[in-house]
Parts: sequence; structure tokens; C-alpha cells
Amino acid sequence: MRAAVECAPALAILGAAGTIVTSADLAFAVGDAPLPVGSVATIAPQSLEEEIAALERRRIVEALQRTGHNHTHTTRGLGLSRVGLLKKMDRMGLR
Repeated sequence: MRAAVECAPALAILGAAGTIVTSADLAFAVGDAPLPVGSVATIAPQSLEEEIAALERRRIVEALQRTGHNHTHTTRGLGLSRVGLLKKMDRMGLR
């Protein structure tokens, strides 16, 4: 569960008050079972570097989902090389 909470900001919506983590962001950790309605936590980004890393991770995850996890199509959409995408995925624990 700790890993899910640590990863959630990277997959959550970035709002004016920081990163807003919803039950949908944690569904992957509980077997796609959504948490009760109204469960929202606000986590303020600690640094610009962390905020950029979270945005990058979220964009990669969204692109992978959109392309059915096809790495070639994902790289085209993100403007990355295939090797670059794979290295980022390894660093982020997405592979």
C-alpha cells in the first residue's frame, strides 16, 4: 500500500493547490476496486524537480494506455526515441 500512495501523485491530477489524489488514482493498488466516493487527499509538490517527474510519468502512463502499451506508437506521440522511452519506463518502474 505504501508504494501505491507514493506512486499516486505521479498519476493524479495536478491542480492549483498541488496534486489531488482521487480514488481512481489508487484503483490499481486495490485491484481496480474504487475507494468510497469523497475520498480525496491533497499532496503539495515538494520541489519543481518532483513536479516535473510526476508530470512526465503521468504523460507516459496516459500515452501507454492510449496506444495499448505499444511502445513505438507511444514514442511517436511523445516525441521520444524508443530507447529513451524504455529507459524512462525502467527508471520509473513502469516496466
